[in-house]
Amino acid sequence: MSSKPHDDLPTLVDQLSWNEELTRLCESIEQCKPPHVFGVHGDWGSGKTSFMRQLQWRLGGTATTEDGSVGSDGAAFIGTEEQRTARTTRGKAIVTIWFEAWRYQSELVPVVALLHEMRRQLSTAAAVTKKLSKLGQVAARYLLGSLSDAAKTIGVEALLPNADRIENIGEKWEKANLAESLPTDSIRGFLSEAIRELLPNHESARLVVFIDDLDRCQSTAAFRLLEGLKIYLNVPRCVFVIGMNEQTLVDAIGKELAVPKEVPHAVVQLRAAHYLEKICTNVFRLPPPPDPPRHLGDWLNDAHQRQALLVAIGTLNCLPPNPRRLKALANQWSRFIVRVPWPAGNDEQEALAVRVLVAAYI
Repeated sequence: MSSKPHDDLPTLVDQLSWNEELTRLCESIEQCKPPHVFGVHGDWGSGKTSFMRQLQWRLGGTATTEDGSVGSDGAAFIGTEEQRTARTTRGKAIVTIWFEAWRYQSELVPVVALLHEMRRQLSTAAAVTKKLSKLGQVAARYLLGSLSDAAKTIGVEALLPNADRIENIGEKWEKANLAESLPTDSIRGFLSEAIRELLPNHESARLVVFIDDLDRCQSTAAFRLLEGLKIYLNVPRCVFVIGMNEQTLVDAIGKELAVPKEVPHAVVQLRAAHYLEKICTNVFRLPPPPDPPRHLGDWLNDAHQRQALLVAIGTLNCLPPNPRRLKALANQWSRFIVRVPWPAGNDEQEALAVRVLVAAYI
């Protein structure tokens, strides 16, 4: 019996026993004092995007199958009654934004793309539209448009490589050109005021921005986005959750730091790590799959073949502790197993299952 291949889309279904970690991070996001930056660390294929999508859902956000945000198994996902109740409560105070950093790595100033994406998603967020409907169309257009205005202002400094120069020249430009339209004398203050007005009228209201795949960006793009967060969006009510492979991001930062060539590589790496620690002060590390054989079996459709394979593996520690690799291995095993006759005896079934597993692994 042939099986349908499994895709690599993120899922809202917790298949890797993440409930405790998700609950802990939800509570940390609710209780932290913004501005705050959290990191979600994991190797490529460890499920960071699925973890962050599940976290976003628990905080009241949404993800759809129509645009490929999550796989089809999330189409009917409703969670437990306790999770749904907590999600509804959090959704009254928390607004979430999703930003796929690698899609915008060609931008000279990635934070400009982030601001435009924030404007787009805020315009459809239920908690925001409910508030804006009470303020009126003029106020709504002004508040949402203010994010675009800030993005345009930041874009003026696109070709300036030094963060201090960007901030100083940006403030001078604002005072000279936007004295009448800006309520404060800095972009940061302007954004802080706009975000405060857009969020629900709740004492713990906050904007939670998920930044995914930053570690897949070119080093310059990753560094510029981190600089943009530090300079412009380090404002009250803003919480960022960055999905990353920590070492890959440290390597990227190390390539962009302005240090003399004679400085040893180890020193550059240390400085890069300190730079990341200053921006991202709270890193959650995804645990590996607790039971790789069981997870592999979950992606095999034929119950008899699954049983034969799991019995043959037994307690051997022979499978990759990486969800993406396990899923790819299941796809390959399923392709191979249908090309050979399935024997009748249990011993022969187990022997065949192992031989096919080895072939699929190779």
